[in-house]
Amino acid sequence: MSDYDVRAGELLAWEIESGLSLPLPVGEILALEDAGAVVDLASGQVWHNLTIASMPALEALVVIDLMERQHE
Repeated sequence: MSDYDVRAGELLAWEIESGLSLPLPVGEILALEDAGAVVDLASGQVWHNLTIASMPALEALVVIDLMERQHE
């Protein structure tokens, strides 16, 4: 059995598809996620202790940030 974490591949695929560099090393992002944090891949901002109620607003902020970066 492999110790490969599928999320690592997803992060690398995001980097290729978005044309942006990951803000942190893959291992660090995975460790933060494993600890319950959310990492904004576009900005590198890390959120801790998010609730379900805050997620839609967070997702909207990420989408807006990506759209703004594409128009720079």
